[in-house]
Amino acid sequence: MQRREFLVLSGVSVLGATTGCLGASGTPEEPEYDDWFENVPHFEGFENHRGENEVRVMVGAGENGFLFDPPAITITPETTIVWEWTSKGGQHVVAERDGAWQNPEGLVEGDGHTWSREFTGSDAGTHLYECWPHRASGMKGGVFVDATE
Repeated sequence: MQRREFLVLSGVSVLGATTGCLGASGTPEEPEYDDWFENVPHFEGFENHRGENEVRVMVGAGENGFLFDPPAITITPETTIVWEWTSKGGQHVVAERDGAWQNPEGLVEGDGHTWSREFTGSDAGTHLYECWPHRASGMKGGVFVDATE
């Protein structure tokens, strides 16, 4: 085999192996979260909420009010997530870990307060968020927008 043929075939092999890990739109088929949920006691994977128009996540869940419930969800594009505050755990915020978005009111304390955000096809992939004052207590969450369907 000549050097040129080897390089071409090697490139095709690498491309083929990589393509198998991605969906049709180039979006990962599984959430990417590394050790983000390491100290989240009730995390058991991403709950499947594909095809639902709206999903509610409780803010201030758990015995001490320092959790999101559910902590991680998988949705399809055009789904609205509604975060609903409980009266537990003091003031909370829902903030994407890299600062891309957060509830506009900032820290909120109060039962029944809600904030919603629609995730579209351009949001495909994993979005990790937190309540930064309570991150060390495990108040972290994730939304995986699955645009492969």
